[in-house]
Amino acid sequence: MHITLFSFVTAVLLSSLLIVVLYLSRKSVKTIRMLNFGYLACLYLFCLGRMVFSIELPFTVAVNAPSLMNPVFNFQGTGISILGKSLSVLEVLLILWAVGAAFLLTRFFIRYHQGKKVVDKIPKQENQAIQEVLNELQRENAHHYQIQVLCCQGLSTPCGIGLLRRQILLPSQEYTEEELFHILCHELQHFQTHDLLVKWMIRVFQCLFWWNPLVYLLGKDLDQVLEIKCDLSVVKNYSRQETLAYMRTIKNQLERSMDIEKTAPVGSTALVGNFAMSNVEERFSYIVKSLKPNKWKELSKPVFTVLFLALIIGSYSIVLQSNFEEPEVDENGNHIDYMTQDDIRVRKLKNGTYEQVDKFGVVPIPKEIAENLIEQGAEMIEE
Repeated sequence: MHITLFSFVTAVLLSSLLIVVLYLSRKSVKTIRMLNFGYLACLYLFCLGRMVFSIELPFTVAVNAPSLMNPVFNFQGTGISILGKSLSVLEVLLILWAVGAAFLLTRFFIRYHQGKKVVDKIPKQENQAIQEVLNELQRENAHHYQIQVLCCQGLSTPCGIGLLRRQILLPSQEYTEEELFHILCHELQHFQTHDLLVKWMIRVFQCLFWWNPLVYLLGKDLDQVLEIKCDLSVVKNYSRQETLAYMRTIKNQLERSMDIEKTAPVGSTALVGNFAMSNVEERFSYIVKSLKPNKWKELSKPVFTVLFLALIIGSYSIVLQSNFEEPEVDENGNHIDYMTQDDIRVRKLKNGTYEQVDKFGVVPIPKEIAENLIEQGAEMIEE
């Protein structure tokens, strides 16, 4: 089990290809009806994980791809002189990668800390009646998390924050009981499916793989996938009227948010995000589709699990490698005569030493090399 340049490039290529396929497939109603948004989120996270764990396993098979990998191999070995020090292109790229990742991670955590300070300064107050509604919802769903509900002045949209200290922040706005119920159901669903942790993972992966533009596409789309997944989970057991009321709650909140500058904190799960009109329209379209009979049968969890495991094993089963043809002449124009495994024999002498016998002559060799040649298929002869 090890990481090589080829295993890493293979992982990036496979993950990038799958990101594009998933993004395009998500526009297909048939695909979404068969592959629900929970499964889609799993596949997106697999793409990120596959790039991180770009290892070769014992069963991995090397596949020659000279047209693709030969230029990669030649390019990474090119020497560059920087301040009198000779570095390979690969070393320079690794340094740039590390510097870029460190900068972006630092900026992300600084922005998160600044956003947290802003939220901490916003006047908040508890509302025992709303807190009791949330507690009752948790009892009904057989889930219980320590989640505090706080009403905040100046906040544009309801949101959930905190990986450990969980809170639901509600703008100090006038809500009907029906709207509060749907808002709390939405944010509670995010906590139950650990969407905050997923959002944090996305941001960290974007910082680490900043040089791959498809990671940004994945991050943007996965945010939307998580919201649609949450919406569909909330309305799953709703009646038609309750579903329409849920959509009306989102629409009303979007209208309220237009006139407020303060948005949800970085890394939070907001009912309505920034610049969300087109996103909300897409969310509504899938909610409406969920009301209609589904003629495409959704994949069951066991079937998806088997297919998902097959995808994981398949993605690790091959690694693309370079393959250079052996030159027929050397730099002086002389013909090069190569040996094959069939040309080599190992001879064990009476005194216990070994010799390599080939068409070029006889050479004494250590026991370890002799055993290695025999394991590779060389014929052994005894004196």
